[in-house]
Amino acid sequence: MKKFKFRFQAVEDVKRREEDLKRERLAEAHRTLQDQETALAGLHSLRDACQRQIVEQTTAGRLNAAEIALSHLYLQKVTEDIQRQRTQVARTQQEVETRRQILLQAAQERKMLENLKARDQAAHRYEEARQEQARMDEIAGRPKQ
Repeated sequence: MKKFKFRFQAVEDVKRREEDLKRERLAEAHRTLQDQETALAGLHSLRDACQRQIVEQTTAGRLNAAEIALSHLYLQKVTEDIQRQRTQVARTQQEVETRRQILLQAAQERKMLENLKARDQAAHRYEEARQEQARMDEIAGRPKQ
């Protein structure tokens, strides 16, 4: 009997490569998200440090009105940067989720082909066994069933 050859092997190979590519894209999105969350944490730390410094300098009487106003403007800018970064983090989280869903779909398509391949292999083994039994029956001189 001839060797088993899956009729959709080329399709399965393409689906596997597509899934690997989508897995890499998801990992890239995760890295981007981590970088953005790190940047957001850095902005929070900067804002907290600025607030502490303003309070310390003001209570010590080292800041005049103009310096206090400038400090508050800087603090406002950092707060706006935090808001922009939060928006960017949210967008990237959505991108990660989208890529996760795309990867899940690709994995399901590949799994479907694997299941089809397993069924085809089982049918091939059954046919091989049936033909082998027919040959054995012929050798033994028994009539075919």
